[in-house]
Order: sequence, then structure tokens, then C-alpha cells
Amino acid sequence: MAAVNFMIHSDFKWVLLGIALVWGVSIVMFVREAVVSPKAAEPPGSKHQRRAR
Repeated sequence: MAAVNFMIHSDFKWVLLGIALVWGVSIVMFVREAVVSPKAAEPPGSKHQRRAR
């Protein structure tokens, strides 16, 4: 959508590009967090959590 606004020389192209960049960065951060610590996304009491001894 941001690319189309650049092609048609829209007045809102920079705003839409900024929103698209924030969205893209959030997706990258979400994937990175899931790879680095996959157990962090599990809710408390999950079957996959380790029990404290």
C-alpha cells in the first residue's frame, strides 16, 4: 500500500511508509523473540513448563 502511494505521489506516502515500517519491525521482533526464548510465550501452568524442585 505504501508503494502504491509513492507511485501515485500521494500526500500521505510518508505517513503510510512509517506505519508499514513500524509493522515490519514489530513482525521481525516477534519472530526474533520466539526464536531466542520459545518458552516465554507459554502461559503459566502449561504442560510444557518445567516443574521447580
